Amino acid sequence: MTEASFESFLERSLRLLEAEAPSAEATLRRRLGPSLLALFVDGESLVLSSVAGRLVARASTQSAPARLLTSRAALRELLSGRLTLLDAVLSDAVELTGSLDELLRLDDCLHLYLHGAVRCASFPALLREFLGTGREVSVS
Repeated sequence: MTEASFESFLERSLRLLEAEAPSAEATLRRRLGPSLLALFVDGESLVLSSVAGRLVARASTQSAPARLLTSRAALRELLSGRLTLLDAVLSDAVELTGSLDELLRLDDCLHLYLHGAVRCASFPALLREFLGTGREVSVS
């Protein structure tokens, strides 16, 4: 099974949120506001932003006030519930940088994203494709 790029996964998952969990997507978009979040997964560099009333994730080297750096393997552990975000940060599986206010926004946005994702019937298949596994993947 071919693994999807993080950019493709995130962009497709944002479209799923719009279609299958619109209130969750709207809440996430409001919480993000005009801020940018930089996301780095296995060398892919993306910026999450709200553009013209829509969440978008685009490849970018643009700096952002908050930054998350991790790997597909760490995401697998986090999403399976085998690793908490705190444990991931303490073990350096996830690196977060930014001001306290921006890190709190990042944390809120991650929770809002997951809150919406678990409400999307199409999300498990997309997640399996991204993680490169045929097994069921549960989102905690």
